[in-house]
Amino acid sequence: MRAQLPIVELHSIFPPVAKAGETLTVEVNGVNLDALESLEATLPGWKAERQWRAETRFRKHRAPEGNRFRVSIPETAEPGICEVRATGFYGRSNTRFFRILPRDTEVLTGEGAHDPGGAPGLSIGGHA
Repeated sequence: MRAQLPIVELHSIFPPVAKAGETLTVEVNGVNLDALESLEATLPGWKAERQWRAETRFRKHRAPEGNRFRVSIPETAEPGICEVRATGFYGRSNTRFFRILPRDTEVLTGEGAHDPGGAPGLSIGGHA
C-alpha cells in the first residue's frame, strides 16, 4: 500500500503589491497550508514574520493569527515582480506573483478607494 502527502497549494496573497521600503501585513490563502512556517520570495532582502495572536486567560499558548505575515520590502528593491511561496507542514507551495512598486507611487486605500468619482486623473501620452 502506498500513501502520498497532500500538495500545498498557494491560491492567493493579499495584498499582492507593496512599495519599496514598505512594511505591511499580507494574508495567504490556499489548500493544505497547515502549520505555515514561512513565506519566501525571489526578492533579495525580503523578510516575512508570522503573525501571532496575543495570549489570553483562555489561551495560554501561541496561536497563529490566521495565515498572516508581516512583510518588509527593502528600500533598495527594484520595481517589478517577484515570486512568493509558502512553506509549512506539508512542504513548499507553488508560487504566486507579488508586485513591487516604486517608492513614489501613490496607492489608494481605505474609504473611497473604489469610488470612480474619487479616482485621480490619468495622463496618457501627455493628454489628461
